[in-house]
Amino acid sequence: MKTTGESVDLEKRRFPRKDYLLPFNYKTHGSEFNGFMKNVSQGGAFIETSTSLDIEQEIYLDIILPVRGFSHLRGEVIRSDPSGYGVEFQAGI
Repeated sequence: MKTTGESVDLEKRRFPRKDYLLPFNYKTHGSEFNGFMKNVSQGGAFIETSTSLDIEQEIYLDIILPVRGFSHLRGEVIRSDPSGYGVEFQAGI
């Protein structure tokens, strides 16, 4: 589901979200940025950032996950709203 500016029906999520509330680094189009992740699940995350991202844009994230520890992840922007972007994690990096 690729949407812009509409809320996500929480009951349609495949994986439960957990509050994350930590800064992290990500890369896109050859540049590195800092962001703030509000929540994370097995399948994705919601990030707050001032960087302009496009729907379907690929990003690479460096985050510390509760179970896996430090992780390099590849994701795709699947939605946006005024406070940030929903990112779906992609297989492989």
